[in-house]
Parts: sequence; structure tokens; C-alpha cells
Amino acid sequence: MATTEMVKVGEYPIVKMDAQRFAEVIRENIGAAGVSQFDLDRAKIPTGEGTMFELPTGDGSEKVASITGVIIGFRDVRVYFEGEYDGGGSPPDCFSDDCETGQGMPGGPCAECPLSRFGTARNGRGQACSQRRLLFIARPESLLPLVLSLPPTSLANARKYFLNRLAGQQLVYYGVVTHIGLETAGGNGTPPHAKATFKIVEKLDDEITARMKAVKSHLTPHLKRVAADVTINDGDETNVSA
Repeated sequence: MATTEMVKVGEYPIVKMDAQRFAEVIRENIGAAGVSQFDLDRAKIPTGEGTMFELPTGDGSEKVASITGVIIGFRDVRVYFEGEYDGGGSPPDCFSDDCETGQGMPGGPCAECPLSRFGTARNGRGQACSQRRLLFIARPESLLPLVLSLPPTSLANARKYFLNRLAGQQLVYYGVVTHIGLETAGGNGTPPHAKATFKIVEKLDDEITARMKAVKSHLTPHLKRVAADVTINDGDETNVSA
């Protein structure tokens, strides 16, 4: 099953299992090393103007138009490659797992780094050190969350959703079911690219929200080593300050 519209959140494995038992299962099976960047399933946003996510399955992958679930965590990160990204597994020259302090070259405080300024990207529009947001999404298919790495071009929509749709209505992100879709953007010299969209599907009751909060608290320490996808999409260097 690729989407969750027909599944009540109360039936999610991550909700049905007691939060303490959930933490024990994670701790016993993963150990002190925590969750690495390669452990969790990831959804991929297409390059170009495609509007279908690629989701991993037991026997490969499938393409779906949307992802629906409960966001139980997120992290803002930064990634910088000095040269052209070659599409392989080479690590970035500099990386920040909190958007505050870079590790590598040049490293240091992100707010003071010239590479975080708009107009420093190779195309002259975006940031040379690109920002991404990792979303951890609970779904009915698994006890563990799905990871969705949002490229720079999707950050404005994500921020508006978290601020205006959620905080503006006194809602927390783990207290609603979120629908994530894709739309095609581009123009004015920017290549066509996919951009994530967000909307509230359902507000969870207080009991389910409390369970999601407990799971989030237990899971968060294990997600600190999950890295951002570094694949450069066609629109990734778009100026996304607006």
C-alpha cells in the first residue's frame, strides 16, 4: 500500500505499540550506534518536471503521486560540494546536521559562511551550500518512519505549511495527518522541477497526538545520524528565499 488515506492512524504499528516497548525494540535491535543514513527507507523526489515520488518496496520500488502519514520529526541540514556533484557516494566537502555549525571545509558557523548566501550557487541564483529538510513520516506499512529529504525548492512550501497551516491553527506537526504531493515549477530561466506541496488531511485526537509525541521523544535520539540525500535536482539551486 503506497498511501494511507484508508488507514486510521490508530491502526499504525507505531501507534499500536506502547511507546516504552517501541523504544526498547529500537534500542535492542540497533544498539548504541543508532540509526545510520542507510538504515531507513527513503522516498525520492524526481528530477526534472516529474510529479511522482519513488517509494521503496519489498521487491524494488514503486511510483506514487502522493505520500500521506504523520510527520513525527524533522531536521534542517546543509550540504556543500566544492565541485560538481558526480551522482556517486562521495561525501560533501562540508555538512551541517543542524544548519548552525558546518563540519568539513570550510566549516564553522553557517550564519557567517559566505557559501550560505543567495547568489553563490553555480547558477548564480541559490546558495552554494544548499539547505534541506528531512521529514520522518509514520505510515501504516512499517514501525519505522519513512524519510523524505526536501530539496531547497520545496523549503518555502514546507515552512509555510509548518507556520501558517499548523502553528497558525495551534496545531503540532505530529498531531495531524499530512498529505504531501508534487507540483511542477520553473520558468524565468529556472529549469522545470518538482516541488513538494502540503495539506492537512485530518486532525488527530488528544490521545493519538500524545502517543505520537511519546514516540517522537523516544525516536529522536536515534535519528541524529540520518543524513540528507545529496542528489542535485534540476531546480535545487533555485533562489527559495521567497
